[in-house]
Amino acid sequence: KFNPQDKAQIDQLAQEIIGEAKSDFEKVEKIYNYTQRNYRYVAIDIDDSGIIPHNPKDIIKNKKI
Repeated sequence: KFNPQDKAQIDQLAQEIIGEAKSDFEKVEKIYNYTQRNYRYVAIDIDDSGIIPHNPKDIIKNKKI
C-alpha cells in the first residue's frame, strides 16, 4: 500500500531518525529503536483472512503498525 507521493515525508522522517549515523548498522539500530519507542503493534486476526497492511503515511500519523 505504498503511495510514491508519500516518499518525501518518509525520507524526511528517516533522515531525522538516523541523524549523523554513518554505518548501515547504526542507521538500522536507530530506526529500530525509534520504532520500538514510538509505535505500537495493533492487529486483529479474523480466521484465515490474513493481515491487510496500513499504508506508511497512516502508520506515521497514527503511531500504530
